[in-house]
Amino acid sequence: MTLAGANRRLPLVRKIAADIVALSHDLADREDRLKILRRRGRKQSTGSFHSDELDSIEEIVQRDQKTLEHYVAELSEVGGELRDASLGIVEFRGDWPEHDGPVFFGWLHPNDEITYWRPERSKLTDRRSVFEDSVAGREEFGDADSPESNGNTDG
Repeated sequence: MTLAGANRRLPLVRKIAADIVALSHDLADREDRLKILRRRGRKQSTGSFHSDELDSIEEIVQRDQKTLEHYVAELSEVGGELRDASLGIVEFRGDWPEHDGPVFFGWLHPNDEITYWRPERSKLTDRRSVFEDSVAGREEFGDADSPESNGNTDG
């Protein structure tokens, strides 16, 4: 896949990623609530209102996890690979003229376009801006500098 091809997929990917980000935040909140209820549940008997609430939230969490899996499958159908559900980081396998070998093109929700690329066999922190020859946009992802991430970006 080319950079242009990955960018053409973004209208659909943007919608899927928005659902993923929202659901992942809701899921995290529900899982936190479950932890609290389970701690309280150790002190209460079964059959209480607490137990019914716990069962209800567990069912919702299971449903949400299945929905999240469905969204990830939708991303995969258009060539996207989810890297971080809470931030909405999606990557696409492709080819980049500045690198000899396969790469990932990366997108962060809700950006309008692909913002980085990285060699396929590298860490997410080794990404390089598609707009310039230097590593850029790291602060957007909250990464610290990583050694040897600049590499040679000459074509």
